[in-house]
Amino acid sequence: MSTAAPTVERSVRSVQRRRLRRRVARRPLAVLGLLGIVVVAVAAPLLTPYDPSVGNFAAVLQPPFSPGHLLGTDDLGRDLLARLMYGARASLLAGVVSTLVAMVVAVPLGIVSSYHRGFLDSVISRANDVLLSFPFLILAVGLAAILGPSLLNAIIALAIGQVPAFLRIARGETLGLREQDYVHAAVVGGGLGAGHPAAAHPAKHAVPAGRAGERVHPRLDHRRGGAVLPRPR
Repeated sequence: MSTAAPTVERSVRSVQRRRLRRRVARRPLAVLGLLGIVVVAVAAPLLTPYDPSVGNFAAVLQPPFSPGHLLGTDDLGRDLLARLMYGARASLLAGVVSTLVAMVVAVPLGIVSSYHRGFLDSVISRANDVLLSFPFLILAVGLAAILGPSLLNAIIALAIGQVPAFLRIARGETLGLREQDYVHAAVVGGGLGAGHPAAAHPAKHAVPAGRAGERVHPRLDHRRGGAVLPRPR
């Protein structure tokens, strides 16, 4: 009976791999473009000799394809191509890191809250409802203003702003999965009671089947521009 969960997990992973291969095969140019943006962002210091925040008043408002400035310069003489490269770097860093931090914090809280229920579930859910009552951008901008202007503080603010959605998804997924037959089989097969404080069975068997929701949400969030910041001037 305890082999049911691994079988389900392998089946889910196999389906996800086939879907990923089909999507890559249908959109090869999109994949290459994404990889190109990532490579340019990571290798920005190697690809351009200019500092994106240092101006040159001898080269103000240069047009595109000027000598030494492929995309020209701005009103302070800063190279626009360098600013684009470093801006992509800051945006990817802020978006990816803040999303990962939010998932690491929210998913365990959602699982523990939904599996054990009771007072702990009420406290976590009410605190999450308070955060959900604020629009994402207003919450993130407000926290960034309180913490101060820096990329690290912006990442922290974005992570806190994303926690409520991830927590809600994890809680809802676990509420449905905890009643599945393979979870009950794991409880019986492991000799653990339904309220056992170790909570080893939900972490081992419910989490793999519930990861789809946590994977879909950040993709939709980044598609609409959430958690991606422009480089400040």
